Amino acid sequence: MAVRHQLIAREPAAVRRVLSDPERYAEWVVGTARSFPQAGRWPEVGSSLTYAVRLGSTEFRGQTVVRRHEPLRWLELEAHSGPLGTARIAFDSGETRVPTA
Repeated sequence: MAVRHQLIAREPAAVRRVLSDPERYAEWVVGTARSFPQAGRWPEVGSSLTYAVRLGSTEFRGQTVVRRHEPLRWLELEAHSGPLGTARIAFDSGETRVPTA
């Protein structure tokens, strides 16, 4: 299993706005041509979107499902890309919540 870490040098609120819009998936997933909602209310757990990846003149369709979502903290996705394989993608805002009494 390969693991890759990438620091996104942006305010967590700005990153959340982009990740919360299923039609903007293609903007932050390399190689993705377009995306659109499939099921549920993105990014709630179990919701999904469909996307297209182009390799030359061939287009593959894939599906991404939200596996874990803790608003303001975590977003974990599972991307199914057919013949290209499956990937788990996790976003951790690094923010800690202060419990309120």
